[in-house]
Amino acid sequence: MEDTNPESVASPAGQSSGKSKLDTLSKEDLIKFAKKQIVAMQKIKSKCTDLEKQVEELKHPPSDTSDSSVIQELTERMDSVLLEKAESQQSLMLLRKEHEELKKQAQ
Repeated sequence: MEDTNPESVASPAGQSSGKSKLDTLSKEDLIKFAKKQIVAMQKIKSKCTDLEKQVEELKHPPSDTSDSSVIQELTERMDSVLLEKAESQQSLMLLRKEHEELKKQAQ
């Protein structure tokens, strides 16, 4: 497999001449190298695009999970619980009165 790292291709270690490895490649090898670099760049661009989309999703969550819809849901739940609490307190008051009346009748 050929080396696709541009630094190692352009300036190989231990070579002191002014020519890079790219200068010494045949036309076919140079074309292969260029194609590999293009494919590598396309992969990097695709990865970059995916990461940008993820960043945007984190900055702006979808509308169904936005703060306002969460607040709306929690408010509805809280209203339901408060209503149930009020009904329970009213029932407790009635039962206490009934209990006191039964106590008086028992005496």
